[in-house]
Parts: sequence; C-alpha cells; structure tokens
Amino acid sequence: MRSSDERTWAILAYVLPLAVSALSAGFGWIAALIIWAVYRERSGFVAGHAVQSLALTVFTFLLGWIGAALAVTLILLPISFLLWIAAGILGIVLPILGAIAASKGRDYRAPVVGGAFRALMR
Repeated sequence: MRSSDERTWAILAYVLPLAVSALSAGFGWIAALIIWAVYRERSGFVAGHAVQSLALTVFTFLLGWIGAALAVTLILLPISFLLWIAAGILGIVLPILGAIAASKGRDYRAPVVGGAFRALMR
C-alpha cells in the first residue's frame, strides 16, 4: 500500500466515525471498527489509527450514555451536563488532532484512552 493511501485511510479512520456519530447519535465506532477490520492485516499504520479512533468513539459514546443515566436524578443533573460537554469536546477535538497526526504520517495516542485498545486489537 502506498504511503499516501495509508495516510488517507488513517485520516478517514477519524473523520468517518466523527461524521457517523454526528448523524447517528454516537454509533461512529462501527465505522472505525470496519476500517480496523479491513486494514489490520494490510497496514499497521492505518490499523493503529483506526484503533485509536475506535477507542475515542467508544469512550465518548459511553461518557454520553453515563451522562444520560445521571440525568435521571435531579441531584446529579449538573454532573450529567458536565459529562455531555466533556464528551462533545473530546469527541470533536481529539479525532481532529488524530487526523492531523495521520496526515503528517505520525502515530497518535489519544490522551484520554492512550494505548488501551491497541493491545486488545492486535
């Protein structure tokens, strides 16, 4: 696989889940999982970025759902809003940083989830 193709797919590993999550209320992790499954044997670079994207989308998806569960009680409603804000910011900013790193041909480890999924997905 050519280097430019690897960079393109690594960028898409962040952009597609971000777009799908925006359109489907958080199910962008499926796009990252598909990219990882297709490229895990062909390109370690693309697979590594897809794993980071998968970790980010799963983390923000769960953070949003935890916020929704806490919103049930009025006492925990302020914490719920903070979790939703954090999930929104992390779910947008960190994939953009990952896509920028991928476009430059560098590896990226998300500050929130780091290499947690990388070991699981090998």
